[in-house]
Amino acid sequence: MKQHIRETEGKRGHGQFYCDKCDEVFLNPARRQWHDMVSDCVGQLLLQKDGRDKLTKKQKETFKLLLDEAHTEILYGGAKGSGKSYLGCVWVLYMCITYPGIRALIGRTVLTQLKLTTIKTLLDLFKECNISPEHYTYNQQSNEIKLYNGSEIVFKDLAFNPSDPDYHSL
Repeated sequence: MKQHIRETEGKRGHGQFYCDKCDEVFLNPARRQWHDMVSDCVGQLLLQKDGRDKLTKKQKETFKLLLDEAHTEILYGGAKGSGKSYLGCVWVLYMCITYPGIRALIGRTVLTQLKLTTIKTLLDLFKECNISPEHYTYNQQSNEIKLYNGSEIVFKDLAFNPSDPDYHSL
């Protein structure tokens, strides 16, 4: 058990778990497991096992901008393989595990390209963070991932198609 999590006796004599860091009480052991995993995951997203930064200098600078409240729009570009999708996946996963119940959108002009690249990167990040399939569902029909904490990641085709009845639904 993590040092900041301790087991206590609940109101009705049932065991419960308490987190000293965030002041949260867990009655459900699976919820406590999710909490431990999330705490570990945030570190694993940003740091390698030897403690070095996982993100490049540019990615770190951009990640900080993504998290501050001063910037509302950020443009981040680069050649193929420069880490654009990776940074986007790190940011979306970080936000989803940090803020339970949010809904995130990842889009690309062609959905099949998104499935071949970005979704694969995101699922690889899940593995890195020890987020197992029991903690999320990936519905390939609706193109959504639902996390145990209620957060959702939606994948959308963003091609210009005004004849589509759902085109203006974003």
